[in-house]
Amino acid sequence: MNHGLPFQPLTHRLAGLPLDQALYEGAPPWLDKPLRRWLENCLNSVYPAEKVAQRAVIRLRWSIHANQSYSRCLVDCPNSELLTAVDAVLQLHTGWEWLEATEGTWREGDLSFSREIDDLDSILEDAGSSFRVYRPKHCLIKRVDETIHAAVDKSIEEAPSNAADHLRAAWAAAYGIHPDPDKAYGQAVRAVEALACPLVTPRNARSTLGIVIRDLRSQLAQWQLKVTGSSGHPASIDRFIEMLDLLWKGQSRHAGNPSSRHQSQTEGEAAIHLAATIVQWLTLGILEKVPSSSP
Repeated sequence: MNHGLPFQPLTHRLAGLPLDQALYEGAPPWLDKPLRRWLENCLNSVYPAEKVAQRAVIRLRWSIHANQSYSRCLVDCPNSELLTAVDAVLQLHTGWEWLEATEGTWREGDLSFSREIDDLDSILEDAGSSFRVYRPKHCLIKRVDETIHAAVDKSIEEAPSNAADHLRAAWAAAYGIHPDPDKAYGQAVRAVEALACPLVTPRNARSTLGIVIRDLRSQLAQWQLKVTGSSGHPASIDRFIEMLDLLWKGQSRHAGNPSSRHQSQTEGEAAIHLAATIVQWLTLGILEKVPSSSP
């Protein structure tokens, strides 16, 4: 334990070199053996071990040698697939079933898995890995600036469960081992729709963010923001509509059309952060109906 002090090799410190804050992709040599040892220990402690390993190998669509166990297939996989194997076991580990969803704490019977997750996180951090454990989705994700991550986490924690679930799925899709920007963008839009549609178009069961934007534009006088404008009165919703419109129109929809395309990684990430801000605003009630005038 270093009590929070940053680690630096003696030779680097004596040479006056800056701290090594580089993040490393894949499983560099110094991370290879610790990850394989973690995999082996994790599979030895899970029940039923070979069943979990078999599910992971099948889900990954990997072939297996005639005399090889499923556990060995994962532990002895090529270095290029090592993080993928760790991620698969992490997702399918039966230890997650012991997590009490209401309290977010571990039951006494499965504290060992909790420690294994902590160990994996420590190994990845010590190695300067670009990945970390994302407990809400039981997987590995890209390491992101803590301030940015904290802002999105705050939106997720405070949002209603339907919107929060979509934001978690979007985050995992964007920053996972195998990023899926299309899914990340789609889930980000759904997170906003989960709150905006019931608020703006409560009678339309098939409403979309596009319909929300259309209705807000046609009802400008009926809505306001709980933000004071330069006039001293509640601010207009124009800028808020622009935020919704940016998110909506940036998404490539209607597969098969000439303009249809895949979202880029940058677009997927940007959509999440924009959606998180919008979700937080809606959760806080920043968008509200203009109070009716007294008779």
